[in-house]
Amino acid sequence: MRRVIFIVGMHRSGAAEIAGALQSCGFTAAPALDADAAPEPVAALNRALMAMAGSRWDRLPATLDISTFAVRSVGDWAQEDALPLALAAWDAAFEGADGAGEGDLVVHDPHLPAMLPLWLRAAGAKGLAAEVLLVHRGALDLLARLEREDGLGFGAAAALVTDTWLEMLAHAPAGARVVSHEAFAAAPSATLEALGYPPASPEAARALDAGRAAPGAAPWGAASGAAPHPMGLPEARPEALPRLALPGPLRDLDARLARAHGSAVEAGDPDVAAKRARRAADRAYAGDTIFLDAFRDVAGDPLPAPAVAPGGAPRTVVVHCHLFKNAGSSVDVILKRHFGRRWVTTEFPVHGTVSNADLTHAFVRGHGELDVLSTHTGDWWLGHDAPDLRVLPVIFLRHPLLRIRSAYSFERKQDADTFGARIAKTHDFAGYVAARLERPTDYAFREFQSRRLAAYHSRLHADLMSAALHALDRAPYVGLVEDFDGSARRLETYLAAHFEGFEAPSARANITDSSDMATEDRIARARHELGEAVYAALMAENRVDLEIYRRAVERWPLPVPAPPVHSAAQ
Repeated sequence: MRRVIFIVGMHRSGAAEIAGALQSCGFTAAPALDADAAPEPVAALNRALMAMAGSRWDRLPATLDISTFAVRSVGDWAQEDALPLALAAWDAAFEGADGAGEGDLVVHDPHLPAMLPLWLRAAGAKGLAAEVLLVHRGALDLLARLEREDGLGFGAAAALVTDTWLEMLAHAPAGARVVSHEAFAAAPSATLEALGYPPASPEAARALDAGRAAPGAAPWGAASGAAPHPMGLPEARPEALPRLALPGPLRDLDARLARAHGSAVEAGDPDVAAKRARRAADRAYAGDTIFLDAFRDVAGDPLPAPAVAPGGAPRTVVVHCHLFKNAGSSVDVILKRHFGRRWVTTEFPVHGTVSNADLTHAFVRGHGELDVLSTHTGDWWLGHDAPDLRVLPVIFLRHPLLRIRSAYSFERKQDADTFGARIAKTHDFAGYVAARLERPTDYAFREFQSRRLAAYHSRLHADLMSAALHALDRAPYVGLVEDFDGSARRLETYLAAHFEGFEAPSARANITDSSDMATEDRIARARHELGEAVYAALMAENRVDLEIYRRAVERWPLPVPAPPVHSAAQ
């Protein structure tokens, strides 16, 4: 049966050198697709899927299931629903190679430690016999190279190596063998032959042992793919640190891999699983955790090809957090007028007070066809901005009493069988609010706006007021429903800096209160309709919303009186 060898090792481990050497043994590797060395399709899909899960080359966050908080690897997350994408990438990389063809294949990519489950599944679907080599380079040598070639400090490099090795060992199938890069660099042809991959000819063996697989290639053991050091420094040499200086988990993994040189590791090792879970728990919620949900829920159906940003300027996307009854329909009219079919709307699962901003991020990463995402249910987190992605969040705030009064008017007319619609049709405003407040998890009536805004600052928080105030300070744009015209002018300035020709003329859509009353009079009328007891109970449940609104109005004062023709109250 035709074989495919997966060379699995982290960045700077020398895995690329071993993959290159295997080509001298007759294996075929996937080439870059163009003269500008664009990533070959397997690597491009890996990079896109990892970005959807919040990873970068220098950071492998802990990934948890948003429903259970259990550790869930990116490779396991994507392996079933992303299989069609993987098979398409495979066909593009290897011209449809499957088990019926001739010539063995080799696949290498620095993301394989996390993405191996997907590609093992793809190889099986293609009828190929998969073999896995785990490349081990000594931890101190690896840390030195990451610091010298990539500028990673000791702590960041140690964390990256630890997390990558844990993923590599957790996903290693039965029969996966460990190859020492140091042994390979000292005796390339003998190392490969001992693994069962002899060079294709005596000449190829001599070329390998002479230090290169092809004329002009760097000697084995040299910094793989590294540019000359900007200060003209010679080849890196690891500092003579005592091994006890290494963090305990990294030291243990380094010793485990060293003991396995030339032999197979234990598939499904419970000790590795326990270390991985403990590592994820230690990192949880410290800005180094990503929540995942079902891949198809964020990728959509049919699955798009996830966006891979080209070099240069970052991709820019508008995320409109469309809060219910906060002029969101009017904002969408403005956005759709400019962006047309590149305006997209979708919704996400809601998990109580746990922000789903990671799901929104995964959707944006997975849909290169959009410039604007409008969502009633998706949060945003400012920490998701990256060198290749710039998100411009848009959110509107409203006095909480007026928002809830508008929701009552909307649900009273709505042709729906939801709890809110049924209550609105059978109760006056006071009865409607009292019934909603009787439901302790009805977050639409409890600090609804501040919870959504607070996600900008943190995806989990213990003090809503602090998180929401920080988010208000950090938010690049906040509109006010009570001054829709002025907010539209600020929106035009905000977005036109990134999208040439963007304009935001006043728009009115989905209006539930078109009266010309001033804001203060609307509030007084709604308060009277509620009665003092229900009003006091409602305001007690929305103290943070009131404070956030008050501070927003201080920053962007409302016109007095508000010009009625420009009202966008809903």
